[in-house]
Amino acid sequence: MRACATIAPGLRPVVHRELERNGFTPVDDALDNAGWTTFTVDGPLDLADAIGRLRTLHRLGLVLAAGSLDPDDPWDGLDALVDEIDVDPWFAEGPFAVRGHRTGDHEFTSMELAARVGDRLHDHLATELGTRPPVDLEAPDAIVRVHVDDAGHTRLWLDLAGQAGLHRRSYRDYDHPAGMKASLAAALLELADHRARGPFADPMAGGGTLVTEAVGRALGLSPMRLRGDELLAWHAPALAEHQANLGAPEAFVDREQAPAFVLGDHAPNHVEGAQRNLEAAGVADLVDTYAGDARQLPDHVDDAELVATNPPYGIRSGEAPLADTYRDLIDAGLASLADDGRIGLLTPKADLVHRIADERGLTVAEDETVKHGRLTIHLLVVDRG
Repeated sequence: MRACATIAPGLRPVVHRELERNGFTPVDDALDNAGWTTFTVDGPLDLADAIGRLRTLHRLGLVLAAGSLDPDDPWDGLDALVDEIDVDPWFAEGPFAVRGHRTGDHEFTSMELAARVGDRLHDHLATELGTRPPVDLEAPDAIVRVHVDDAGHTRLWLDLAGQAGLHRRSYRDYDHPAGMKASLAAALLELADHRARGPFADPMAGGGTLVTEAVGRALGLSPMRLRGDELLAWHAPALAEHQANLGAPEAFVDREQAPAFVLGDHAPNHVEGAQRNLEAAGVADLVDTYAGDARQLPDHVDDAELVATNPPYGIRSGEAPLADTYRDLIDAGLASLADDGRIGLLTPKADLVHRIADERGLTVAEDETVKHGRLTIHLLVVDRG
């Protein structure tokens, strides 16, 4: 049985680290590109575990059927793929919807693709279930997605993430104007191999996403624990019995033994907003907060395992003041680290970080590139030389 997931484009190497750390095996698939990954699962419990444990995914689903379409006669091949779908374990009598997505040049639109699959699936469900579930494009119980790439490779999959992607955490009570996606925060922590062996600090924390994800990762808290019944995954009969046993990630430390987590930002209103998010996530008691410049970080921690942050990009301020900001940030991070501590940065300014690392005799141990909207972002991990 194969599961598929949508991810931030370019993030696959880091996602594979998380998959393998959690006992899942990534596999190659013809449809996988920069924004996809595929892995094997043994059954419904594995799917429930994946939903409850994996922090770097956007959407997660079960592959229902896959193949290649004949460009001269795509509809017959598409109908045959729909007819392969094993209906009974995954579909009930509730309403469903089909979403179509295609890349490249085709003689059909995404809407036509969805309509064709929807009509055929409606008939297939009627035959297999003995009833004809209604179609509801606004609030379906089940979402089936069909993807066709430019080479005609086709995948039909049952989307188990619900209307909102898995990266939309329910603790986001305060929206920072430049808020970070939780999946990217989780990816930076994965890349840095954060295991709560010592304190964690973010001196430019904004809405606190990195710190919240770091605490959740350290304590083994499911990223879905606050969403629960919001997930459409539970419409599926095959998953219903596992609803109460949502998987949780491996914990690196008990709550009572957790190291310090430190959150700082120059703007007091952002610190207050971050505290609201921490409280919504149920981890505010573990985090020390302060309002102040990033250069003040050594006043609050001096033996951190990881200092990680999403610094400003300098789009408005320009390169010269930005370079000073990054030098000050990295110097403050170094003064706050344990001897074997690391600095993690999520920024498009990779060349600047590499230059400063060379000046300071540091090593950029990890550098992964990911698309974030219209920006190309680097996930960087800096070690002492």
